[in-house]
Amino acid sequence: MSQPPNQPPQGGFGAPQDPQTPPAGAPQGPPPGPPSGAPQPPQGPPPGVQPGYGYPQTPPPAAENPYATQPTQGYGYPGQPGQPNPYGQQPQPGYGYPGQPPQQPPGYPGAPGPGGGGGPQNKQKLMLIVGAAVAALIVIAGGVYLVSGGEEEPVAKPTGAADPSAAPSVDKGDGKGNGGDAPGRDGGADLNAGRQPGDSKVLWNHANDVDLPSGGGKVMPMWFVGDTVIHTYYKKMTAYGAADGKKRWELPFPTEVCVAPKTVGKDDKIVIGVKKTNGESGDCNQLQQVDLKTGKAGWRKEVAKENLFDGDVEDLVVSGDTVVAERTFPSAFRISDGSKLFGDVRTAGCRRDGFASSAAKMLTVDACGKPDQATSQLSEIDPVTGRTKWAWKVDPKWTIKRVLSVDPIVLYLEKGKKEAGNISFIKPNGTLGAQLAVGEELPDLQCGWAILKSGLQDCSGVAADQNTLYVSSEPKSGSGLGSGRSNEIRAYDVSTGKRKWTSKGDGVAMTPLKVENGSVFAYTEPSYDKAGGLVKVPVAGGSPAPVLRHPASVSAIERTMFSKRIAYEGGRLFMSSDRISGKDDEKPQAILAFGN
Repeated sequence: MSQPPNQPPQGGFGAPQDPQTPPAGAPQGPPPGPPSGAPQPPQGPPPGVQPGYGYPQTPPPAAENPYATQPTQGYGYPGQPGQPNPYGQQPQPGYGYPGQPPQQPPGYPGAPGPGGGGGPQNKQKLMLIVGAAVAALIVIAGGVYLVSGGEEEPVAKPTGAADPSAAPSVDKGDGKGNGGDAPGRDGGADLNAGRQPGDSKVLWNHANDVDLPSGGGKVMPMWFVGDTVIHTYYKKMTAYGAADGKKRWELPFPTEVCVAPKTVGKDDKIVIGVKKTNGESGDCNQLQQVDLKTGKAGWRKEVAKENLFDGDVEDLVVSGDTVVAERTFPSAFRISDGSKLFGDVRTAGCRRDGFASSAAKMLTVDACGKPDQATSQLSEIDPVTGRTKWAWKVDPKWTIKRVLSVDPIVLYLEKGKKEAGNISFIKPNGTLGAQLAVGEELPDLQCGWAILKSGLQDCSGVAADQNTLYVSSEPKSGSGLGSGRSNEIRAYDVSTGKRKWTSKGDGVAMTPLKVENGSVFAYTEPSYDKAGGLVKVPVAGGSPAPVLRHPASVSAIERTMFSKRIAYEGGRLFMSSDRISGKDDEKPQAILAFGN
């Protein structure tokens, strides 16, 4: 393998050598069905987390230098490059819309650029997508993206949501109850039946009790405030006691919740998106504030269009007291009072095309130049004023597709259409720190919908602390009858990009969830001969140690859950599907909590 090229002259982009040609078997064009890069379906159960079209083939090794740039103050051109180390992959085309397939048209009329790729390894199942009737109307999974004229910004006003309701006591889910319709237990089923020595418990669970439309209801991210977990889907937000599943409060909404952020805002307040009217044609353009400590609904307002081509709110990103509503052009509001902070910001031919955040930091991925020749840059902005603190411009051949971590900053990039992928580590001051070493495989990242645009942070299978990135390798199928998939957890130094250690999966497929108390916690998916659960690996490396082993009686539920949402908080593992079925003959689980 050749070495990365020499650094380019100062003041311009580098001229890196082309990456290695993908190995035989890599697709040379988009297939007629699943999105480009999607491999053949597996011969086994769906993966434990974020199932999709199928399990990708083993990623190709590292390619050559993806770009050579230097960060700038503002939107200038780069100077001297870093030392990048990309690696071959099957990326998707596009510059600003990760999650859309290459076979999609570039966008609705007037959109600033073509559709983007689906990230490194999109594996989620496609649910309900209806084709466009006209170029200005895209109906997707019960939502509508409508191109229409501008409107004046409405004033924040009291919400139409009802007050939260109280809830009765709950069966503690210790496996000794009658399994009836007591709150906290699925009616008619005791999921702890048949527990074996060493098994954890289903501490509590709630089956769906909402009359959903035939297409089902979308589940929002789980939030944790004090000793409660907040679960939201369709027209209802519910806070449960994390330990016992007792309802602390329940807040109904007059219309469907259509979008929500991953991060809780200042003073435990959140802003969600709800539809303007009921039904599939309802626009997702209403913002609703909620106090997660009390369950009280606050201000509500419609998001005025920044541009003629703005449609539904596609994502909400929260940092501190700021929420950004992402559409073709973003709008930012103060969470505490609903006042507008900033809107469509463009500087030196660049516009903000995606946002990512932590509690104290907000990043944007900017699209620069003409839509058909757009380039990417990463910026850190002030979440209150929207002003740029620094900007890091990427070589025109490369596009920032995902933000895998904000603290530290870890990016996934793609070159061209089907040439290479790359993971880069950016220093806090906006300079390139390192990239994965040449020859490293692409991690097993599950990144949002295969066709819909999804947020920059819509990837699971990754965790990070200030020094290390933890990812899972691509699972391999076992050889024995009934054996499941198995993979490794790999740790990479964020300052060098080199692998620190590898932890074997011991016959299970692991997905990192979080780093806590000196350990990396990972969910293990169930197979036909092993139950699911939770393991931990020391941050210094070592073998996975069991934390929770779920009862085998729950494995079928875990395997059939569509695209799980999983969280580990306070020594308990919480699980939900990200879409709950609306079929009348089913009684799917809405949320489960596991513990010892």
